Amino acid sequence: IGWLFWPEPPVPPAELSQPAVERYTYTLPQRESLASPASFSSIDVARDGSAIVYAVRSLSGGNDLFLRTRADLVPKRIASSTREQFRFPTLSPDGEWLVYGIPEEMRVVKRAVRGGPTTTLCRELKYVDGLSWSPSGDFLVMAENEKPDTLLRVNANGGPVEEIKLPHEEKSWIRFVQVLPGDRAVLYVTFQSRYDRSPGKIRVFSFETGEIKELIPAGTFPLYASSGHLLFLVDSTLMAAPFDVDSLDLTGVAVPVVEEVWQSRYGWAQIAISDDGTLYYRQGEGQEEALKSIYLRQLEGDTEAETISAKSGLYRQLAIAPPDGRYIAIQKELNDYDEEEGSTTISILDRLRDVATPLGSEHAKQVEPVFSPDGTWIYVASYDEEENWFGIYRPRREVGGE
Repeated sequence: IGWLFWPEPPVPPAELSQPAVERYTYTLPQRESLASPASFSSIDVARDGSAIVYAVRSLSGGNDLFLRTRADLVPKRIASSTREQFRFPTLSPDGEWLVYGIPEEMRVVKRAVRGGPTTTLCRELKYVDGLSWSPSGDFLVMAENEKPDTLLRVNANGGPVEEIKLPHEEKSWIRFVQVLPGDRAVLYVTFQSRYDRSPGKIRVFSFETGEIKELIPAGTFPLYASSGHLLFLVDSTLMAAPFDVDSLDLTGVAVPVVEEVWQSRYGWAQIAISDDGTLYYRQGEGQEEALKSIYLRQLEGDTEAETISAKSGLYRQLAIAPPDGRYIAIQKELNDYDEEEGSTTISILDRLRDVATPLGSEHAKQVEPVFSPDGTWIYVASYDEEENWFGIYRPRREVGGE
């Protein structure tokens, strides 16, 4: 994660001065990585720039939430889970509270940064695809993957969830939301399907008038900077365009600000900006996620990692078959999602031959592979969102069989 200080708004050339830009790099501790950076935002920054909060993958498979101030050498763990993911950690405007989504429990929760129990703000939200705390601190705005053309608004202290239907010209899925200063309007991005990888349309919606304006025809991850700029990503380059928060109009052309900002193929990025102009972002090269090779290494000691397969792919889950580890179940994300559904598939990798064989099944959505104690059979979970069912089954094919 890196950060820089955002310059002041443009001034006439005669008065032009170049503010010093300070850059810092924060390296996550060994064996830690941001939680699912390709699927949702994992970082946020306090409005005054004094602290950042971020979610990382834990060794147990869940997530940990950390808070780090500028004065701290060591970040403070403020939440931990052995199985849940923490989506969209978002600090309140005063920096005292934190909200985030827990998809496994289909709820959004709130907790004090200094510690204490969590409070459920709303339930029955399966896949939150955007979350923003209003600058006043009075309410939250969210987008949900299964509710196209809809923004959700809830009181910051909980209560009924208001669904705001947006009259788009065509059915659209919403990601990335930010409530603008004054609580009058919200930035968001629309896509043609749930898993659309093409650039989205950046729009703004007025709560007062119900008017929708298209600001950027092809871009993603919009953020408003207190300097009076709209920030957004185009092919891993952060752009900035002058923006009037009162008229909700762009007032100038966009120019590149930061290059090589990490961006997933679905438009996700890890970017946050404070009111004092401190910009936090994850660095990266190119738009696509890096392809991963499968490798094995000991968790203790200084041994080198042993590459066990040259096959590349976006791997979500691995399971090693006992007793000798010859066979490995690979849950690999497909490079091309189905237009509406998306899916994952599981293959069995034979380490000796470096051959991966798909686990044949009528169930396309296979997740969480687990081997039997003797390593002979594999069990997987399968689900269907449209039919609303989830089951665990054992494929007929034996591990290592013909």
